[in-house]
Amino acid sequence: MIKLVFKLSIMIFLSTCLKVMSSENVFITYRVNQEIITNLDIKKEKNYLLALNSQLQNLNEQKLFKLAENSQIKEVVKKIELLKYFDLNQKNPVLKEVIKILYKGWFK
Repeated sequence: MIKLVFKLSIMIFLSTCLKVMSSENVFITYRVNQEIITNLDIKKEKNYLLALNSQLQNLNEQKLFKLAENSQIKEVVKKIELLKYFDLNQKNPVLKEVIKILYKGWFK
């Protein structure tokens, strides 16, 4: 009986969490080549920009949203251009060693 109540309470909890998490509609805002930019990508970019520069909080919401849109579009274009010339998924042992040395130097 206790297991049944526990399972039911977990199911109710998860269903309410999923409803809350899915309450925001996701739609495609821009499409750059085959890459898509959604409204959630722009929202994340806005939060990222605010984390980098707290002075942006002085801007009104519309200007901040436009700035985040432009920034996200630039990021996608940069990624597309880099993928033309470099394989970003390729493992580079030299780079891995350099990162390891830097990491050890910073966190002694």
